[in-house]
Amino acid sequence: MVKQRRKDDGAGKESSTSQAWFCAKKFGYGWRPVAWQGWLLLLMYVVYLTGTFIRVDSHSHSVSDTLIGIFPRFVLATILLIWICVKTGEKPGWHWGT
Repeated sequence: MVKQRRKDDGAGKESSTSQAWFCAKKFGYGWRPVAWQGWLLLLMYVVYLTGTFIRVDSHSHSVSDTLIGIFPRFVLATILLIWICVKTGEKPGWHWGT
């Protein structure tokens, strides 16, 4: 897990050497992007799922064909996104705004 680490620069000031890509949500469970890397990853996730839906739907003959074609890709992409959030973000937990 990537956490913000502080380093003394010799002049008594501390500088950040590593920043989390995602921070815990203020309400509920999960993360939200706080760094450009997190926003880029979220954009890539949405673009991938949208493109997958368009490709699969254009070759499907029914709604069930579309769902069967999309579901495995959606699950794998979501598991990958969650794994990256865990590795590059704050520890998740249920928050009530405090």
